Amino acid sequence: MLLLKHLSGDKNFSPEEISSMILKNLKESAEAYLGTAVTDAIITVPAYFSDRQRQATKDAATLAGLNVMRLLSEPTTAAITYGVNKSADKNCPKEIKRFSPLIWVEELLVFLFLISESEEKFTLKRKSARAMVRLKVACEQAKGDLFSTTQTMIEIDSLIEGLDFSLKFTQAKFEELNSALLAANLSSYGNEIVKDLIHRLLFKCFKMSKRVAVGIDLGTTYSCVAAWFDKHNRVEIIPNEQGNKITPSCVAWDGTEILVGEAAKNQIRRNPKNTVFDVKRLMGSRFSDSVVQKDIESWPFKVIKGSADRPMILFEHESKDKRFSPEEVSSMILKSLKESAEAYLGTTVTDAVITVPAYFNDKQRQATKDAAALSGLSVMQLLSEPTAAAIAYGVDKSADRNCPKEKNVFVFDLGGGTFDVSLLNISKGGNVNVKAVGGDTHLGGEDFDKAMVNHCVQEFVKRNKKDVSKNAKSMAKLKVACEKAKRDLSSTTQTMIEVDSFFEGIDFSMKFSRAKLEELNACFFKKCIVQVENCLKDAKMHKEDVDDVVIVGGSTRIPKVQQMLTEFFDGKPLCKSINTDEAVAHGAALLAAKLSGYGIETVQDLVLLDVTPLSLGIEVNIDDMSVVIPRNTPIPTVKEHMYSNQENQTKVAIQVFQGECRKTKDNIFLDKFSLDGIPAAPKGTEKIKVWFNIDANGILDVSAEVVSTGNKKSLTIDKGGDLSEEDIQEMLKKVKQ
Repeated sequence: MLLLKHLSGDKNFSPEEISSMILKNLKESAEAYLGTAVTDAIITVPAYFSDRQRQATKDAATLAGLNVMRLLSEPTTAAITYGVNKSADKNCPKEIKRFSPLIWVEELLVFLFLISESEEKFTLKRKSARAMVRLKVACEQAKGDLFSTTQTMIEIDSLIEGLDFSLKFTQAKFEELNSALLAANLSSYGNEIVKDLIHRLLFKCFKMSKRVAVGIDLGTTYSCVAAWFDKHNRVEIIPNEQGNKITPSCVAWDGTEILVGEAAKNQIRRNPKNTVFDVKRLMGSRFSDSVVQKDIESWPFKVIKGSADRPMILFEHESKDKRFSPEEVSSMILKSLKESAEAYLGTTVTDAVITVPAYFNDKQRQATKDAAALSGLSVMQLLSEPTAAAIAYGVDKSADRNCPKEKNVFVFDLGGGTFDVSLLNISKGGNVNVKAVGGDTHLGGEDFDKAMVNHCVQEFVKRNKKDVSKNAKSMAKLKVACEKAKRDLSSTTQTMIEVDSFFEGIDFSMKFSRAKLEELNACFFKKCIVQVENCLKDAKMHKEDVDDVVIVGGSTRIPKVQQMLTEFFDGKPLCKSINTDEAVAHGAALLAAKLSGYGIETVQDLVLLDVTPLSLGIEVNIDDMSVVIPRNTPIPTVKEHMYSNQENQTKVAIQVFQGECRKTKDNIFLDKFSLDGIPAAPKGTEKIKVWFNIDANGILDVSAEVVSTGNKKSLTIDKGGDLSEEDIQEMLKKVKQ
């Protein structure tokens, strides 16, 4: 029996009861996702489980309300998955020999080894259960890091009796330990079987032949990659090296190597000044932008001013310093996703559909394309994130015979750092027609985390009269704890934020309620609803005209967000049938399949009509904005506008801006060029025609022509972030290093 002790009272549970709680949680998740009751299940168990252990598993299932159709051995399950996946592969051998289940290396052996190694330098009392648990968790995290980096640190503040613990652990040491343990458990026959299996897999089943295009959701906090699988007739989300389907959008420098994804995020508490996150908020921006300056104040890493007012990220280390542009950092994330896709697909990946926030301006979109080029990816198309989610939803619903021929779908996409809304019309034939978009490129889960962090800092100062806000390491630890608490509060009404040895050896502990989270972020939640109202207004629709409300992005799990959205749409149920974390990558992969010529009829019939998120125009009469293409105009599109000359004017400066303000100084300057050769003439007698051409990626070409002479000049705004070809080549060298 397991004894749980608490001030409010003790509780006893059998192992079966604990397991039943886990099974019940999975059952409820399945029911919420499938929209139907779940009573039957096949449950897997280790192959070497005894009869008593198998019966105990069935008892746990019964307690959870599940009928066990069959208990299936875990390696057998994996073999079934492998067999089904390979059944359509003509090159796959007809038979692979079966071999007896082997007792593989248990994680616990790794932990015990690490602990025994640690004790040479650090006396750890075995009776300290809390210290042992913390060490086990740290070792498990280190093991995960070593899948993607050659070395890592196991660090625990105030492990026991106020003493900190730190130990460098290498991939070589990990392999040495595990190879010894594996050899002890494998017979010579078993080794031959494994070698034969690996040989067959590598050389017969995974030939590097067909190129595949992928869909990538390049997110602020997490990123995701997906691809269409012809043999399965569906999109699959591709796991990273750790087996996770979403990858943290983090990059770090530890003085030896660049770390990306899980490895970068896992060491943020010990290396906060050299761990970059939220880089998406810097894409295509100016260092002097007020929004950028506000972000810099809250980040532990350094952002400095580069040439042409470009923000540059500075990594400082004893060994050497490094500088990277936002595009370079993003390219490292994209390269990591690309490599995961290549390892999973067994083929080279060079083409991708990459998603961006609907409200990204031209410079931000071009900066994203530059990052892709640095990572070795060719961008087939940039796709707005809510539009990608709508594509995933539309294709999913196309198989439903009861689905109406046409629906108005509202997509509410609240992610880690950006917020988008879109109203789309989706037909059963595959047309996805974007009616209006809106959003905020600086609103998301990161802002909710900051509000919680600031509240905790104020509470710590109140209790201890010490200012912790300037201590990067302490703030990084608090940020991680607040992020976890925020996730917990999506499924419980209160939780604890606990940080051991938070600042100057002082522990920090605070009870945090869902109500407090909602109170601190009330202003952000209201901003979301304002954007919903504006989007409906731009589309010239009423909320009663909306058939489905689709929620996307991890932050939509917050109960208050769902409550406000449901209330706004007069109680209309929110659509949760698509995975909030994976929907955007899923939709991007569907479009990538269509553009590559893959996919079933539903995919190939897909027709996408997107819109431009912001108005585009030129400056006239000093600081006045003359709109050529209004926002929410369907793209691709070409629009023209006629202008006249000033008195005896012989040349004109065509300055291109993007935004909704009447004055150009309040809008986003994109680029400019000069049109010469205008005949000197009285005011208004010479005509200058200006036309804008936007392609499917939302990228802009601008042309101007003197009508009387035919003298013409054009500009392609393809230097988002002001990167020259020389800049790109120089960055490529750095990234390859």
